[in-house]
Amino acid sequence: MSDYTDGSGRAFGCGIIILETGDKIFSRYDVLTHTVVEKDGSRKTSIASVANITGGTGKFSTIRGTLRTAGGTDFARGTTGAKTEGEYAFEK
Repeated sequence: MSDYTDGSGRAFGCGIIILETGDKIFSRYDVLTHTVVEKDGSRKTSIASVANITGGTGKFSTIRGTLRTAGGTDFARGTTGAKTEGEYAFEK
């Protein structure tokens, strides 16, 4: 679900990572996006998000954690970059 105006706003939803083994990891995420128009008319967008890992299937059924992502896009240059960091653990 997203609510953007001129490339800025909030998005949130649920994610599923499907591993090669067929196991899945579930998450809920929130994203904030901010777009500015530069003096030359080009647009630059920055993105920050947090994903909470809520569980999974198989051996990942008890996984919990948090992932934080920050990055951006420079449309004039056609470049995009992001960095994700986080931690996870398996509940007993």
